[in-house]
Amino acid sequence: MLFYFAETGMYQICVRNAIYITIPNKVQNTMGIIADVNLLSAGGKDYIEIITMPSSYPVSYKGEYHYRSGSTKQQLRGAALTEFLVSKTGFKWDAVPVNDIKVEDLDKESFDIFRREAHRSGRISKEDLNMTNEELLDNLGLLVDGKLKRAAVMLFYRKPEKLITGCYVKIGKFGEGADLQYQDELHGSLLIIADRVIELIYLKYLKAAISYDKEIRIETYPFPRDGVREAAYNALIHCNWADSIPIQIRIEDEAMYISNCCILPSRLCGNLGTRNSKNL
Repeated sequence: MLFYFAETGMYQICVRNAIYITIPNKVQNTMGIIADVNLLSAGGKDYIEIITMPSSYPVSYKGEYHYRSGSTKQQLRGAALTEFLVSKTGFKWDAVPVNDIKVEDLDKESFDIFRREAHRSGRISKEDLNMTNEELLDNLGLLVDGKLKRAAVMLFYRKPEKLITGCYVKIGKFGEGADLQYQDELHGSLLIIADRVIELIYLKYLKAAISYDKEIRIETYPFPRDGVREAAYNALIHCNWADSIPIQIRIEDEAMYISNCCILPSRLCGNLGTRNSKNL
């Protein structure tokens, strides 16, 4: 409720102009919403009442969207703005339906990898996996009204970059500083990338120290395989693919950096100052 106390004479004219012209136009031009404006009285004084109805969609201010976190106010831009707008529609970015790709367009090898690893992990029995691809996608919650979600395309489509630019992994071997010695790019569905990335790193990018225990040859790599797999898979799972920036793996003789673009939980934004971040 906005109070505007008025006297008589010319101030009454100003108040009435504000009620019928200035305030409604100002609200509509800056925020794109319609507000009811009333002139009321209380205690012998006139005041203006502005009524706005709750909106199920985000309201912009002069074309900008702002987000309050704690005591800070941030302007939403880029991927953070996209996520905010999509979430207000009731969808997450990866849950938006895709129109141009059908179940029959998905990759057989990706489904084979999923079935193999699901059975090997013991989480799904072989009998439960004996279903059609469409039934499997439906059970995984990757179909909506018969259409594939973005997540299904990223997981099972052979060329997800047709829809999501930057949905791949770059690996580079570096010397000192910016000395790039050689590199590879892994393209394909996320399941194919996950199935091949660890093997590629250990076969081509890491050198094992060789030792012997009696007659047995032992190869010791500089980084534990379980740790590298965990870091690489976390980067794939938690990457904000809406940024259209590939995951980058930088390998040096004594260090490995795995980076992806991510959006931090909103509860952390007040301390860090931004929701857009690069995860290392």
